[in-house]
Formats: sequence, structure tokens, C-alpha cells
Amino acid sequence: MTITKLDNIFNVLCQNMPDINFYHFGFANEINEEGLINNFNPPSTVPNARESHGFPAVYFTPPSGTMQAGFKNQTRESFVISLYFIDLQGRTNKGIETGQNKSEQWTELQLIANRFFNALGELFKSGQYAIPIRNFNFDTNANGFTQKLVWVEYTFTIPLSDSGCVDISDINIEDIKTQINADATIDTDSLENNY
Repeated sequence: MTITKLDNIFNVLCQNMPDINFYHFGFANEINEEGLINNFNPPSTVPNARESHGFPAVYFTPPSGTMQAGFKNQTRESFVISLYFIDLQGRTNKGIETGQNKSEQWTELQLIANRFFNALGELFKSGQYAIPIRNFNFDTNANGFTQKLVWVEYTFTIPLSDSGCVDISDINIEDIKTQINADATIDTDSLENNY
């Protein structure tokens, strides 16, 4: 698996989730930059303009990793992945106030992330020897809080091996849409004041 393949997979998932409005491989500080080039861009009159950067958004930051050499003349590698699920604090993309507090917004971001990772797990089942990802660390990053944004960072490790790779051509979008739609039945409004 390469970074480009992972980028494509995450991008396809984001494009097919109705509650995610933007995806980018890069850094969170690029949120307001124009001319971002993604492998896939959402339909827009100006595809790479800042106005197309809707929220909630997912940012895939360049990964770190590990490598072990000396296993039957092969290496074992893994990526440590960080995905940021980001939303505007207390307002919509059009600047209308939502009336939500931070805990409600973080809860909604976590529900979106849960649906994303459920779909990712279904996708990874298509790898010949793919190892399912079961553990995800998350951080609301309260100490690094950026004014006017809320986010949840998820980190996890993906082993790299040719036999376990999932290629972009292996993705059955219709199956993923079914999984995403099944997970989207959670009514986040019903969670209000029930934490």
C-alpha cells in the first residue's frame, strides 16, 4: 500500500459520505489556502477555490511509519495514520449559528468518524490477507484548540504488505454507500443533553 492509494481510498470514502463536505491530504493549516489539488475534487463551479472547502472536513496528514528489515530478505513496514475530522465552531458553512456547544459538536464529529471507520473496515475486508484495523486512538486536542474550529484527531496503524493491500480498484462504491447509509440512521439530535 502506498500513501497515494490510501489517499485515494480516504478520498473516495469522504466523497460518498453525505455528512463530509471536503477532503484533503495535507496539513490543517492549509484550510484557507486556494488551489489545493486533491486526486478527486467535489463538484463546484471553482473546484479548487477556498469556497469549495466545506465543513465538516477530513484532513489526512502525511504519515509517519516503521520499518523492520531482515525477514526472509523482505522488510516489514507500517504507516501511522492521523486523520482530522474538523468542523466550524458553532456555525454552518454559510455562517448561520447552530446553537450547539462544543461537546455536542465533538459528539457529532465522533459519530461521523465512526461511520467513516466502519466503512473503511468493510473496505479492508476486500484485501486478500488484509488485517482489520480495530484500534483507533482519538484526541479532541483541547489544548491546541484553534479559534472557530473544533476537531477530533484519530490515529491508527496500517501494516504495509503487498498481499494485504487494498487497491482503489478493489473498492465497490455501492457496497460502501450501503454501509454508510445504514450507519447514518443515528439521530444526533436525540443525544442532546443525554451525555
